[in-house]
Amino acid sequence: FVTLYSYRHRNREQWSGDRLVGFASETDDNGEPFRVEARAEGGRIAVSGADGTVEAPPGTAPTTWWSRRFVEPGRWIDTQKGGLLSSKVESAGRDRIVVAGRMAEADRFVVSGDLDLELWYAGDRWAKLAFAASDGSRIEYELVATGPAAATAERA
Repeated sequence: FVTLYSYRHRNREQWSGDRLVGFASETDDNGEPFRVEARAEGGRIAVSGADGTVEAPPGTAPTTWWSRRFVEPGRWIDTQKGGLLSSKVESAGRDRIVVAGRMAEADRFVVSGDLDLELWYAGDRWAKLAFAASDGSRIEYELVATGPAAATAERA
């Protein structure tokens, strides 16, 4: 077995209600390490990472996608490099997809601009993400478990 490419990303967020208090992330992108730290300071979010130090306006969400409300503003903090991203978000209808092992209706969104990807949400919960890799292949992430089973799988 030969590994052609590896990617590992870990992110921990802190929220107070709907307000981002801060996050810290670490990424290993095929051997290249990245670290980002963000924290709310007054009326802004201070972010430091590989893209330098930037200030994000309040309401800017990290690119973790776990809540549907993250899609709405069209601007994000890149959790891999720490830069600010802006894209157009369009609703693309509803699809039937597998969510945590079951068929479900999900709303699909197409994001284009600084980010080019598709997102699916079953209600408010993230269900799937897809994008084209630099080599033209299609990469898809999908929710495979929820609840205690998901937490156990993360620790394994």
